[in-house]
Amino acid sequence: DIVTAMAASYVSAGGAASDASGSGFTNLVVNGVPVTTDVAPNTRVDLPGVGYAVLNEQILSGDGVTTSGITVNMIHVVLQ
Repeated sequence: DIVTAMAASYVSAGGAASDASGSGFTNLVVNGVPVTTDVAPNTRVDLPGVGYAVLNEQILSGDGVTTSGITVNMIHVVLQ
């Protein structure tokens, strides 16, 4: 079972950008339900009686012109 988080930022004459290509899950099961390898960014999964999880959470920063950044949290559990 594997959880992989990848983050890359780059700048060129056309501007700055970031991405999370290569991030994914292998054999992840949440609440008894298998999760596909390619989870859309910021996918919310409810955890009844506990809270929720955000899978493949991606938080972008920068202006996209001269700066860019990305934070990738593959499993972010929020307790309520």
